[in-house]
Amino acid sequence: MSEWPLVTFTLLVQSSVGITIFTALYFCWLEKEIGNQRATRTLRPVLLTSAILGCLGLLASTLHMGYPWNAFHALRHISSSWLSREVIFAALYLGALCLYTLLVLIKGHMNKTLLAIIGLLGLVDIFCMASLYYSTSMITWMHVNTYFMFIGSVFSAGAVITLLITS
Repeated sequence: MSEWPLVTFTLLVQSSVGITIFTALYFCWLEKEIGNQRATRTLRPVLLTSAILGCLGLLASTLHMGYPWNAFHALRHISSSWLSREVIFAALYLGALCLYTLLVLIKGHMNKTLLAIIGLLGLVDIFCMASLYYSTSMITWMHVNTYFMFIGSVFSAGAVITLLITS
């Protein structure tokens, strides 16, 4: 099956977005309980895992392309193409997540507002990803369940991986 890189990209980015959202939620609670420094120290590995999974997903997506150097052509039709929107928001999400993770590793404290904004960027990317599948000629994907499955994957994978790392 030549679609494995695409499946890998989809699942890794969905997991990354879910981990980011659950990290933001868990940080809000944990910061009140034990303070910013200790909460950051506790959640740093989770945030790093989210960034690594997102980068691995991006790497997997390049394996799906026939000629990766022509990837910039995917950005040409942002007003009409869900693929263009997905590429833009994936780049925004992963860029913001990696920069924020680097900042947290260097400075040693987290900001719940920035983390929530990055999580929202990820959700927009997942919506674009689901819309891309919804707009295909595959009859089984042309249903509202496609959106529920993508969002469900974000929250289930994100919750499980976040709990595995923090426990």
